[in-house]
Amino acid sequence: MFHDFKLVLRGMVRSVGFSATTIIVMALGVGATTFAFVAINGMILQPLPYPDADELVHIELISAENPNGFEIGLHDVRDLAERQTSFRSLFVVYSGTINVSGEDRPVRYDGTFVSANAFDQLGVPPAHGRTFTAGEDAPGAPLAVVIGWDIWQQSYGADPAVIGTPIRVNGAPATIVGVMPNGFMWPTRNEIWVPMQHDTVAVPRAEATVTMEAFGRLRAGVTLEQARAEFATLYAGILDANPGWNVGATTDLKPYREEFVGPQTMAILTAMQLATALVLLIACANVANLILARTVSRSRELSVRAALGASRWRLVAGTLTESVGLSLVGGAIGILIAHAAGRGVERYLIASGDGFPYWVDFGADWRVALFALSVAAGAGILAGVLPALRGARRDVTEGLKSSGGGGTGVAVGRFTRTLIGVEIALSCALLVGGALTVRSVINLQHAPIGADVAGVMSGRIGLFDAQYPDAASRRQFWEALEARVAELPGVTGTSVTTSLPTYGSGRTRYLPAGHEPPADGLYPFTRTVVVTPGFFDTFRVPLNAGRAFTSADREDTTPVVVVNRAFAERTWPDESPVGKRLLLGGADSSQAEVTVIGVAGDVYHHDLQAGTVQPAIYQPLAQADARFASIAARTDGDPDALANPIRDALRAVDPDLPAYWVQPAQVWVDQSRSGPKLLGIIFSVFGIAAVLLASVGVYGVLAFTVAQRTREFGIRRALGAEQGGILGLVLRQGVRQLAFALPVGLVLAFGLGRILQGVLANVSSVDPVSFLGVPVLLALIVVVASLVPARRAARVNPMTALRYE
Repeated sequence: MFHDFKLVLRGMVRSVGFSATTIIVMALGVGATTFAFVAINGMILQPLPYPDADELVHIELISAENPNGFEIGLHDVRDLAERQTSFRSLFVVYSGTINVSGEDRPVRYDGTFVSANAFDQLGVPPAHGRTFTAGEDAPGAPLAVVIGWDIWQQSYGADPAVIGTPIRVNGAPATIVGVMPNGFMWPTRNEIWVPMQHDTVAVPRAEATVTMEAFGRLRAGVTLEQARAEFATLYAGILDANPGWNVGATTDLKPYREEFVGPQTMAILTAMQLATALVLLIACANVANLILARTVSRSRELSVRAALGASRWRLVAGTLTESVGLSLVGGAIGILIAHAAGRGVERYLIASGDGFPYWVDFGADWRVALFALSVAAGAGILAGVLPALRGARRDVTEGLKSSGGGGTGVAVGRFTRTLIGVEIALSCALLVGGALTVRSVINLQHAPIGADVAGVMSGRIGLFDAQYPDAASRRQFWEALEARVAELPGVTGTSVTTSLPTYGSGRTRYLPAGHEPPADGLYPFTRTVVVTPGFFDTFRVPLNAGRAFTSADREDTTPVVVVNRAFAERTWPDESPVGKRLLLGGADSSQAEVTVIGVAGDVYHHDLQAGTVQPAIYQPLAQADARFASIAARTDGDPDALANPIRDALRAVDPDLPAYWVQPAQVWVDQSRSGPKLLGIIFSVFGIAAVLLASVGVYGVLAFTVAQRTREFGIRRALGAEQGGILGLVLRQGVRQLAFALPVGLVLAFGLGRILQGVLANVSSVDPVSFLGVPVLLALIVVVASLVPARRAARVNPMTALRYE
């Protein structure tokens, strides 16, 4: 083996072109496959940063309306915690805005409200100080705060004496009691933690709006299936005791990791791994053809070695050693490619602000390196074994008679053509997958959102009970802020809204007045957006019927709403909605009856990937309440120029409140498209790589065939064959491979499309444009790749060709 490796090194030096080509092809194939594994490793294989993490379970609710799961309410958590026996304890968490103010200007953080036992159940101790103790989450208890490592470093200079420091959190006095370790940002990328202090006795179940993520740590000897059975029974009892509450819902328990790596993520990872496997197979086919060509050109050398006593195994081992050695070098480069690509995707996902878990690492570690080198070794064997066997099977006498060029032979030619057919088929599947994802991105880019966000600047503000204890004080704040922003130079329109286009919105159940309540108790849901009267003008949302809100719609006037077209068509398909009345909330709701005064155009107040606008109602801020809202300002100039003036306007109204997410409204729309865009980029890169490899393979095989058949072409020309006939002879070889490979590729593409269907937006997995366009594109590529060798064959000089041998 050592001797074979020495021969490989000598061969690499002597044949730099062959070695470099093989290494580059393998680096692309292994790098792509390893990149997909980097994602799987980071999401699934890396251990969670909690002791005995396999005991941690996430608890949520599911129903026919929400089969993907939804968060659990505070009262439900209380009742389940009191009755359950499967877990050591239940602990809950919800993320939200935490404003911190001290001696400096106020700062807004992505924070987390937790039950007092959360850190103990997670099993992660603080780096300094302590976490929360029992009772600190009781209503009215002194407010304790645990800060993250980065806040400690940046705001407090890593001073251990920070423990006991008084600060203000969301307007209330608090004390820092602990600092968490470096890198800890549970549950996603959060930086500060405070105990949730909700009074389940004072707030009735029907009026509790807070929902949360619930977790538990299984007791020793209790299985997940046993816990599932117990919670299903317990929750059925809770629903029986509270008629009309969460009708048709039940509990859903799953391992902690599955909460962050859901079915859609798994579909993406599966599709990526399949796509990269196709790229790797194409690379293997290319390398196999390269090694076969090299083996044919070394036929005399192999025959001499056989004549001197080398066994067939020694000849096979020599060729395989060369193939595996070159593949391992390519694999090492592939690790670097995968690591760089993984880090790039990680930065992209973090920047998108889509709840990317902090414990996911898309860098290369020992698992990635072991996987890459194993794949490279396997690819080297796969690519080299058949050429090695064919090279070792050659007749010694014929090999010694040859001058080293040899002939392709019928079997060798068939083998190379088969490999090229495989490449074309796999490239077809990948190109269709890339076309589907790109078409999805294009559809999202051009999908109308129903509002004009160009030229609109926005900023988010949160109000808290310590400073704004009631709806009236909050309305006064929003009105004062909007008035200040409206006076800024260059501002042509303003609005306060709880939901910018594509940002997301609240939801409520409703019932049209005069309709009988549904027998099953399942009142329909609608999205809800609270706005000031300037919303429709600021975002240029058309009003299709009736009127918009005015300053006359106040708290002491008739409650009114504007519905969108989707709501109107679903609720009153053949009637005018204007003047109709609605009851908002479920059967036990105390909300007042509202009157519809207008119908607005459809606006996406949710993810664009949904494909269709969901029913929504707009409520005037003067008749509703908003603790969190965005200030939006339209300008004819650069919206970024309004960022600091909006902050100044906020400081003039309340110097203790920070504005966050101060950015053009267009950013929210772009972020809504970011996931499909990333997937489209990845699959486009895979598809382009596959086409390049296949094109090089087609060209290489035909060029090699032409070189090996030079004497034959010379004889044909000497016997009167025209250039066009020789040209057609070579081109037909490429076209025949295309005719057999494309149907196979389209079948593979159909399977890949089915896997991608769950992540495609506004495009079918059997999109005719993709399935018709890709074969045409591949046909053109194969013809172009075949044309150069074909023209070379047609121009063969008969006398030169006959002297070739």
